[in-house]
Amino acid sequence: MAKQVKLSKRLWILGSISLFIFVAFFSYTKIRKHGADIAGKIILEIIKKESNNYYQISYEKVEVSIYERKLRIRNLLMQPDSLFEATAADPIPVNSFSILIPEVNLRFESFLAIFFKEELKIVSLKIVDPAITMLRTNEPDKKRPFSLEAGDLYLIISQYLKLFKIETFNIEDGSFAFDKTPQIKDS
Repeated sequence: MAKQVKLSKRLWILGSISLFIFVAFFSYTKIRKHGADIAGKIILEIIKKESNNYYQISYEKVEVSIYERKLRIRNLLMQPDSLFEATAADPIPVNSFSILIPEVNLRFESFLAIFFKEELKIVSLKIVDPAITMLRTNEPDKKRPFSLEAGDLYLIISQYLKLFKIETFNIEDGSFAFDKTPQIKDS
């Protein structure tokens, strides 16, 4: 009888531990998935807001590593929104950019800030093999040298680095193309 009580007590303890591990793993997986969804949503909203709804963003997948405080975005695409309606206050720019980035790695300050406050504070950003195409979206009022037009990309990158307060920024490989045929006529 004493052996049977010890055996049932051991089975109860083993079952409790197994249940705890299962619940902890399930919770961790759900929290990571929800955190990745929130981080993706934050990035979409910020870029949409900062570009006055001119750019649309899509991505294939966002992965979060809570312990390493890392976020990986797969196949990020940023391009002009074809449904954008220009106004006097928000005209179509002379140049715009279409950017496809197979992998974006960023390190963030706090997962709790993402999860509870919906804030994304980025410490470092690494972009792997971006394909950047600068598009002439509108005919310029006066001709500018290509170096000034390409400088627009530098200004945009600088604005986002300041906006997100990014300390470290790396680009690994990549390509750049310029399509100078006007794509859209501003009305």
